[in-house]
Amino acid sequence: MWPSWIVVGFVLMLAVVGVVPSAWAEKGGATGSEQAVATAAKRAATEKSGKTIDAKSGISSDKKTTGKKKRKRPPPLVTLATVHLSHDGPVTTALGTVITRQQAQVASRVAGWVETVHVEAGNRVRAGDLLVTLDGSEVAHTLAMRRATVREAEAKLLLAKTQRERDTTLKKRSVVTASRVKVTEAEEAIQQAMLDQARAQLALTTDLSKRYRITAPFAGVVTARSVEAGEWLRQGDPVVTLVNTGRVELKVPLPESIAGTLKAGQRARATRRGAGEGGAVAVRLRAAPATIDPVTRNRLTYWRFETLSLPTGRPRPGHDMRLILPSKSKKARLLVHKDALLGPENRRRVFVLKRANTVQPVTVRTGIAVGSHYVVHEGLSEGDRVVVLGNERLRPGQTVRLANGDKRIKGGDRGDKNGGDSGNAAEKSGDAAQGGQR
Repeated sequence: MWPSWIVVGFVLMLAVVGVVPSAWAEKGGATGSEQAVATAAKRAATEKSGKTIDAKSGISSDKKTTGKKKRKRPPPLVTLATVHLSHDGPVTTALGTVITRQQAQVASRVAGWVETVHVEAGNRVRAGDLLVTLDGSEVAHTLAMRRATVREAEAKLLLAKTQRERDTTLKKRSVVTASRVKVTEAEEAIQQAMLDQARAQLALTTDLSKRYRITAPFAGVVTARSVEAGEWLRQGDPVVTLVNTGRVELKVPLPESIAGTLKAGQRARATRRGAGEGGAVAVRLRAAPATIDPVTRNRLTYWRFETLSLPTGRPRPGHDMRLILPSKSKKARLLVHKDALLGPENRRRVFVLKRANTVQPVTVRTGIAVGSHYVVHEGLSEGDRVVVLGNERLRPGQTVRLANGDKRIKGGDRGDKNGGDSGNAAEKSGDAAQGGQR
């Protein structure tokens, strides 16, 4: 009989390599302690291999075969739209902003202490209304001195004039010489110049004193107040921001391909976002400067309102408005729905449905916006089905489920006739599909 410590060491070595002499242990070839060690080694080996041991029978089984199988995640649900040709007269829409043609930061023309601020942000003022008063006690004393100087100069001029008239009379009587008359005439001229200088200094000081009362240069609304009473103002420091809300226009960035064809005076329509064409107002192009933004490659265009009476209310600076610009071109154009486009403008791509309901990304080059669609120049063909809802997390070659089959989203080929909401069909279909999935 082998010593027990040798048997235990041998069993542990076999347990490490995954072999346990279970049959030998069951036949009684080992003592009780040796059998316990063998059983423990066998359990460790089976747990390491992913199997379980029945407590009564000691029979091992695979855990993976006894557990429940995990459910396979279904393919993502997507909504499709069809790339199609537009044969109707195109309508270009672009988002713009109402701006004021007259806005100023009213500044102080002199340095001084702020004595009183007469307006608050939001106050409407008229031209000439008092905005801020500065401490003008010093200039008031200077003004009094200038006035006294003028009075002194006037008195000296009167005296010189009297002396000149007296000498002229005496010369006729041969009492004074002609040279004496010339001296008095020169003295009168000198005093006249001194009076003119004093009056000019008085006018300058008077104008300076008015600058201590800062007034509104035009009628408008105070949008910001920059000073408080007691502050020291330097020359040129702003005190309030004034906006003329009665002189507004629409600023719209447009692609160079469109802005380059516009002419001053060309008419279009503008509407508040979400108001539709029923709330449109006529606008006329004022200017389209040739400067192109290096990032967006757009040109700014400025449109004057023919009337400021809109059904949605008077346009105010900062309002968003949509420009509706009809085109005379009747050329058919390929359109893709805006919701299908992913990525930045210079690297746009779409997911196109392929065979066996798989999708593949395709890089496209797009043009101007036409309602809820974009003109396609490269990358797609008529009839291609693209994903417009559920395309955010798709992978190349991924299998998908179709929420709308071969449904075609219409409306974009007619421009923005429904106020730019031609993509609602896709959105509603996608919402319904997501609701069914939940």
